[in-house]
Amino acid sequence: MSFFNTIIQNIARRDFIFCSCLIIIISMVTSRVGISIGMIGLIAAGIIRKDLGSRIFSFFRQPVYVLITGVFFIYGISGLYSENTTFLLERLRIKLPFLLLPFAFSTFPALPKKYWQGLMAAFVTVIFLAGIYTLINYSMDFKQINLSYMKAKVIPTPIDHVRFSLMVVFSSIAGLHLFSNRFHIKYPWERHIILGMVVFLILFLHILAVRSGLLTLYIAFLYLLAHYTLKTRKWGIGLGFLAGLVVLPVASWFIFPTLQNKLTYAHHDYIMFSKAKKINNLSDGGRMVSILNGLEVGRSNLWLGVGMGDVRDQVNQIYQTKYPKIEPRNWLIPHNQFVFVFAGTGLIGASLFIGIFFSPLLLSRAHRKDYLLISFHLIIFTSFLMESTIEVQYGTTFYILFLLLLLNRHKAVNPQDG
Repeated sequence: MSFFNTIIQNIARRDFIFCSCLIIIISMVTSRVGISIGMIGLIAAGIIRKDLGSRIFSFFRQPVYVLITGVFFIYGISGLYSENTTFLLERLRIKLPFLLLPFAFSTFPALPKKYWQGLMAAFVTVIFLAGIYTLINYSMDFKQINLSYMKAKVIPTPIDHVRFSLMVVFSSIAGLHLFSNRFHIKYPWERHIILGMVVFLILFLHILAVRSGLLTLYIAFLYLLAHYTLKTRKWGIGLGFLAGLVVLPVASWFIFPTLQNKLTYAHHDYIMFSKAKKINNLSDGGRMVSILNGLEVGRSNLWLGVGMGDVRDQVNQIYQTKYPKIEPRNWLIPHNQFVFVFAGTGLIGASLFIGIFFSPLLLSRAHRKDYLLISFHLIIFTSFLMESTIEVQYGTTFYILFLLLLLNRHKAVNPQDG
């Protein structure tokens, strides 16, 4: 504690916050340890201060931050009736940032515009470099990887491909935001480098061919296109970009074999699942079964659920009794975040979770006018429908860090608060 205290006393608090966030952003695709170090830095910046007592009282006057911590408590309270403490503690460890980071950010001053834009530029660059690294891996085993897409595999990525694809989508939107706001460090032409990285990331996502990522991309871009067109009234440009959004996936189908093979496999998966011929090794079929199992678990204790610690055990029991032909290695927790919460905490917990998720938009008119914040919520909401996104460290980190950074943009700047 004294070590961090010395650092924070000798470095401007905003600089320390910036460095901690930067460590997390870089570590999102490189190091779990780095994520933990960056989060410890943010927590230290929030609690190591002379006016901590008043900051605690101030926290409870900021409902958005208070509500976000509710995610941790929804999970934690369900532990009172969970039997599997090992799985419960794993859930709580992953959700710990929901408890600690909202308080830390509630104490932070608004980051200067150059700091916030610098973090977004760093994120775009990190994901761009990760994309380059991924394509290098792809080029080294081009034919074999293309064939693997017919078996529900993807190009090896720095972290799991689903969360990585979400980061690619948001980095594309963040890059467009920087470009439109003429961000540059020294020379104006630097913004065109950012635009180039955005174009690369959009094309890269089609090569990667993660369907959940592509779906979030098009949903977010359709929203951005509608927002831009209605705001500027430039209907011709809007129609032009809409045509581009139609042409791009069609052209990608003909150009990128990974996308062709992925969609071909998805069609085969759907036919096999719908005819119930074989679901043991089906990707989409397995996900659907996991969601149905989660709904069944939730209905077994409709109001309170079975407790977060027991979700996996209860789901596994259903696999054993109803799907004996599915091998244990293919047993999945519910691949829908809302269903997962419903299974563990029932209708009460799921309703609270949904309310917390939308609270940043519901509690502030300024937030509802922030197209970046809305785009981010669209990305996360769409992913929640197809994945238990925040049941792993990378998903939780991506969600909580950028949510809090986006909220920080709306704070009133106090030059003396640093």
